[in-house]
Amino acid sequence: LVQAARSAGFYPSYFELLYEGSAPSSASGLRAPITGALASLRKVAPSDDYNLFRLYTAATPPEVRTHAGMSFDHWMSSRERYRGRRQEFVTDTNAALQGWLRITRSSRTGQLGTTVNPDYERGLGATVDFGLESLTGARAVLCLVPEYQISLNRVLTERGFQPVSEYVM
Repeated sequence: LVQAARSAGFYPSYFELLYEGSAPSSASGLRAPITGALASLRKVAPSDDYNLFRLYTAATPPEVRTHAGMSFDHWMSSRERYRGRRQEFVTDTNAALQGWLRITRSSRTGQLGTTVNPDYERGLGATVDFGLESLTGARAVLCLVPEYQISLNRVLTERGFQPVSEYVM
C-alpha cells in the first residue's frame, strides 16, 4: 500500500510500531509510591490543552511536525477519541508539562499511550509502570509507538512487550 500511496502523492512521514504486552494479573505492588518521578503526576485538566500541544511539539521531531503542518487547532481536532474508560495524567513541573499518560480500558483490553519531553525521560519507566498497574487484569495491553520515541520502545521491551504490527504515517 505504501507504493500505491506514493503514486497518489503521499509520502511516508514516520513509522509506528504496535506493541502488545500484559498488565499485572493482580495488584502486584508494581506501582511505585507517588514520590520521585511520579511526585508531579496529576490528572489532566481542561486548562492543560495548550501545554499538551507544547509537549507534543517538544517531543516530536521537526521533520515530522513539518510534514504534518500541525497548528494547535489541527492538533486538537486530530486527537483520537477512545471508546471505553479513559484516564489521562500529566507530569507537571513548575517549568512545564514534561509528560502525558493516557490509559484506556475497553472490555478486557487496555491501551497505553504516553509522550514525554526528551529532556525528561528519567521518569518514563515509572510512568509506564503506573499505567500498567492501572490496567491490572486486562487480558492484553496495546501501545502504539512512533519510531522516534526510542526510550518508550526500550521501556516497553524491558517490560516484556513485543511488536505485533507496523504502520506508516
